[in-house]
Amino acid sequence: MLVTTVLALAFLLAWSGRTPNSDLFMSLAGGRDVVDGKLGQADDWSFLTQGDPNRVWINQSWLTHWALYRLWGVAGPTGMNVARVAIMVAWVGGVLIWLRRRRISWAAVLTASAALLLVCRYHMILRGNIVTLAAVPWLLWMLERQRTGPMHWAWAITALLIVWGQAHGGYVYGWGVVLLWLVIFGAAQFLRGQWRWATVVLGLALAVVLTVTISPFGLRAITQSLAMAGKSEWRTVREWWPLVENWSTPFAALRTAFQTGEVRRALLAMWAGQETGPFLLMLSGIGLLVLLVLLRRLLSAGDSGSAGTKERNIAPFLFDVTLTAVTIAMAVEGRRFVPLAATVLTLALAQALDQLLRRPHSDSRSRVGATGYGLSGLSSAALLLLVYPMVALGYSQRHPFLPRQNLFERQVMANAFADDAGWFLRANGIKGNVFHDYGQEGYLRWTVPGCKVYCGGRAQQIYTEADRKKQLLFSNPKITDPRVISGVNELLRGWNVRIVLLPASTMWELTLALIESGEWLAIYFDGDFSVLVNPIDEFERFGPALWQRSGVAIVDPNQNLQEAGTQVRADQVAYPDEQVWLQSYALYLASPRLSGGEPASEEERMQLEAQKFRVRFNAVREAQSRQPNALLYVLLSRMAEKFPSAQQAVQGYFQSELERMKTLSIAVPRGAEVLWCRHYLARLIEARLRRTGDSANADHMKSQADAAADLLEQLGRWWQM
Repeated sequence: MLVTTVLALAFLLAWSGRTPNSDLFMSLAGGRDVVDGKLGQADDWSFLTQGDPNRVWINQSWLTHWALYRLWGVAGPTGMNVARVAIMVAWVGGVLIWLRRRRISWAAVLTASAALLLVCRYHMILRGNIVTLAAVPWLLWMLERQRTGPMHWAWAITALLIVWGQAHGGYVYGWGVVLLWLVIFGAAQFLRGQWRWATVVLGLALAVVLTVTISPFGLRAITQSLAMAGKSEWRTVREWWPLVENWSTPFAALRTAFQTGEVRRALLAMWAGQETGPFLLMLSGIGLLVLLVLLRRLLSAGDSGSAGTKERNIAPFLFDVTLTAVTIAMAVEGRRFVPLAATVLTLALAQALDQLLRRPHSDSRSRVGATGYGLSGLSSAALLLLVYPMVALGYSQRHPFLPRQNLFERQVMANAFADDAGWFLRANGIKGNVFHDYGQEGYLRWTVPGCKVYCGGRAQQIYTEADRKKQLLFSNPKITDPRVISGVNELLRGWNVRIVLLPASTMWELTLALIESGEWLAIYFDGDFSVLVNPIDEFERFGPALWQRSGVAIVDPNQNLQEAGTQVRADQVAYPDEQVWLQSYALYLASPRLSGGEPASEEERMQLEAQKFRVRFNAVREAQSRQPNALLYVLLSRMAEKFPSAQQAVQGYFQSELERMKTLSIAVPRGAEVLWCRHYLARLIEARLRRTGDSANADHMKSQADAAADLLEQLGRWWQM
């Protein structure tokens, strides 16, 4: 009962994992393409591929995408929540029956499955890859049935491989597993004159033929799975990073943690690594147990007995070790394979736990049973403690890092997608080529009709290495260099990009550099994302709208767009709320294009510039008075650098704002922004004090900035688990 409780709690914690899932929106848009008859046709998503009939999206997950799109049409976001739970149940269920088929005790099976759920907590997202995760344990179970049971299981394996072949590109791994099984078990059976393996060969051949025949991409459906090999540019995508860049780093970090007494912080940091931390902890935790299993298997294989007995011991051992080693090597090379490796490694963990329950001592069963109950009780208590930060806090409507959200939004979106910015584009009929960050491709395609997207989650399935190489230019740390930004603008002009949509948290420097280049005008900023437009002449109506309140229509973004359109005049621009308009106005004014008439003299020019700065200063102050945003303080600081006479006023404003931030509550939705404001304000004040030689007060400001950063870290440690 206690072990079952451990598994149930682990399932709850795995379900509660919140990971922004751009692939889900790519899947929904891809499913819509399947229904519209666009599968295998020339790509019409991106301006990079437009007009090239040879650029076809090799969508190996087309069947999964079609199913998710149909489910969305029936049940919407609720259907996505249910589908995720259903696939998780199928995955865990497959692991349970596979491990039980290997004659492992229920206690060991349930405990190992609970560990697997915890390790893969951040990987349980609804996308094509989860089909492969769910299929692997079922395939291994069927192969075990084929080895020890009726021969007809070969046809169940064939059926699984055929469906898998249209559901996700991971089917190639499934083929590899079957081939490995044939090499090890088939060879042993052949030497004994048995032909059980022959049905598996026929089934695999049939699956390969039908996969190629059914797929609209033919042989490219197979070759595409190997496209990542040797592609250095695509290895820069996060999920294709190596598991650990430098293997000495985690051990050095732990050694330092033990020396400084901060072991708990180091372990939390490893857990926060998402793809790497939990998996490394799993490997470290079961290392000795796996050695015990290998030793017992070798001893068993060396016992005297018939050839059949030795084959039954040696062949499974070779299969398990080879499959585990290959899959772990895949995970070491690319992080996307971590959950796959963890799934396969669950067998070794379960066998090790089972060995502990079967120690060859007369009194071992009762003694180990008591130990097992004790460990289960401690595990249950530990997992219960984790329920509070991971579930209660993680889904709280008072989350200091996130806005109020429903279950689907919190689990799938967080604040990583341009949902309000996308609504702004739709509501105002803004269309054209959109430059955006890597994670927005699928979301914009799904939610903003009429926009052509940039390189994103479809990656090597449609884009080239040259496309990715150019994309990396936008992450240049010297992006503010005039020569670099000039090259960026040249690229954007060459692509005929009219809209730039960028996340503020990671691409703020690029946003400001584009605005300051004079070629782009900011028309939207909500604190998370900004929208810039070019050529500016095509968006003249935004000027009057942003300059005066009468040109703005505040429209509820939850309203139907057709109904909302009746509330907006032809000369107005729709914004989701007053605060977003004020923030957009403040960023809009940062453009040097808004210069007004040509001054007659240098004195008039200085007066005009001073007047413009006062307008910008007042716009920032009004926006910040309602809902402060740390990045607008950075914007104001940059604008003030050109006006020495304004430094004292800006410094006084920053100091008064810092004191005001200390009075604001952080126990509200997105309340952590207050701490970010405190951190940035203290840093900005510190920089100004150091320029004037006031080191004592500058050090005091630095300590305040560090204190705010520490509070953010402590807050995130609980709320972001």
